[in-house]
Amino acid sequence: MRIERFRAHDSRTAMAQVRAALGADALILANRRIGDLVEVTAAVDVEQVLEGPAAAAGDAPQNELQL
Repeated sequence: MRIERFRAHDSRTAMAQVRAALGADALILANRRIGDLVEVTAAVDVEQVLEGPAAAAGDAPQNELQL
């Protein structure tokens, strides 16, 4: 699992950073305010980052967990 923190002046910008860096399948672990900034901690499965979303999904239905 790859975990990163993103900081921006608003939540919308921070979420755009998350999607750009980790993709649409990123999992938000935490968010908080730090002074004037918003910090979002997000994670993504390393296999999805290295192989792309199609390879990580495999043939399993989207509503089932692949072990």
